[in-house]
Amino acid sequence: MSENEQAPMPKKRASLLQPSSRRSRSVPSLQSAQSLKGACREACQRNRDCVVRQVALVGILAGIVLLVLGIVVFDGEMIYIILGGCFLGLSYFFYMVSTFCNNSYLKFLKEAPEMHNIFDHIKEVQDAQPQIRFEMECYHKELRTRHVRRRDTYGNVRWVYETYNVSVTSWEGSRYLAYTGWSDASNKDQLVAARSFEQAFVDFYKTYQLVGPNAHQSFQVQKMQFIMENQGRDQAYNFREILEIPGYVDQALAVFGESKPCCMNCGCYSLASIFLCEFCCRVCLMRRAPRDTYTYTKLIEL
Repeated sequence: MSENEQAPMPKKRASLLQPSSRRSRSVPSLQSAQSLKGACREACQRNRDCVVRQVALVGILAGIVLLVLGIVVFDGEMIYIILGGCFLGLSYFFYMVSTFCNNSYLKFLKEAPEMHNIFDHIKEVQDAQPQIRFEMECYHKELRTRHVRRRDTYGNVRWVYETYNVSVTSWEGSRYLAYTGWSDASNKDQLVAARSFEQAFVDFYKTYQLVGPNAHQSFQVQKMQFIMENQGRDQAYNFREILEIPGYVDQALAVFGESKPCCMNCGCYSLASIFLCEFCCRVCLMRRAPRDTYTYTKLIEL
């Protein structure tokens, strides 16, 4: 099978949903670990962004207090006015950067598709045939030189030549895993908490498992064959496995009712953030639209 060539289309096998009757061995995939790692990283990023905004709000309050002290209490004391203005300006700047550049809820409202039939979409993705694609790129390091400007401890400026390494990709290719059957084993009890609300933010994840008496060996044979055929093209290579499911999206805004509240509008959320009411808008979103996850699990028979 040549590079970028898709494997034959195997049929969906309903019997894979009953692994006990087949006595097949299930092998956990690397994709599940990567999905869990991505979810943990995203949760840490959200918590870090919230802390940044909270610290910025404290700085804004401190700046306002210093301004009031300088203007009202100390009758125009410039040191308090200058410090208050600096605190207020810098804190508001960091608050706006954190709100509009690293805000998961705002990104959700701007980019996530709105779905009134979320369960129909889930059913379509469950019925979609998965593909596991092997991707590989070969590269080498090149030593290059550039002319840069340097300043020493005395403030003197001089131009020097420095060398640095860059990675140059010389070849890229992919191949699909050849398998004999597949099925969907996603947990049907997911999104239970979100169904009691009219809206919900849903984060989707995907994973796969290999089933069959020699599934792991067959997977490794195809993987290593692809690597061995192409690793000699250059000095080094990068390799990764990708699970592809037609119709899959990373995030979606599920609307179970007829309409959504104004706080879930991207414009209203941005306007509230400008006037330092982002926290109130976030609390409203968390109460009216909880955040939930759904994981697609595909069984691949080899």
